Amino acid sequence: SAAKAGDAAWAAELHRLALLNQKQSDAADQAFSQAIHLGNQSPDLLLAQAMAGRKPGKDPQFEKRMWQILSDDPLYEDGYTVLFRYYAGADVGSITDALKVLSTWIDDDPQSIAARVIEANVAAQLGHSRQAEASLLRLFAEDPDSPDVLAGLDQFYTRTHRLGDFIAKLEDYRSKHPTDTEVVAK
Repeated sequence: SAAKAGDAAWAAELHRLALLNQKQSDAADQAFSQAIHLGNQSPDLLLAQAMAGRKPGKDPQFEKRMWQILSDDPLYEDGYTVLFRYYAGADVGSITDALKVLSTWIDDDPQSIAARVIEANVAAQLGHSRQAEASLLRLFAEDPDSPDVLAGLDQFYTRTHRLGDFIAKLEDYRSKHPTDTEVVAK
């Protein structure tokens, strides 16, 4: 076992997962605390703890935990994604707070493909289709193999009923880069 191998933090995390699986949330929360106390400070563990303790609707304690995680690890994309979706979701429905998360994310990690795809999707949803398309096409030019970029383009062209344009752009890319078969496969 992990505990016998000397990794008590990992053993506590495995115990926590088992308790969560058994729907024993109070005991799982204690195991979270134990894993953290034993030295497991990974943002993934802290995110899992915050999500496990999240209450329905607006949850100030969850928000505080999430902002602390992002303050400690400003390049943690999963944390930004979870917090953005929390604010943008129907339970909370605060586009202002969601945009604050996105702005912070882009300020902290301006090269983040995921953040820039979300930014383009938000622009499209706010009716700025040309800006969104231009942003997505710039991202495609920078990283044509990115699953996030390809999914963003697919969603954009599907939403605007221009899937044929997307296919044409992929075919154009393939004709100019015949050795890059990864893009077409995705």
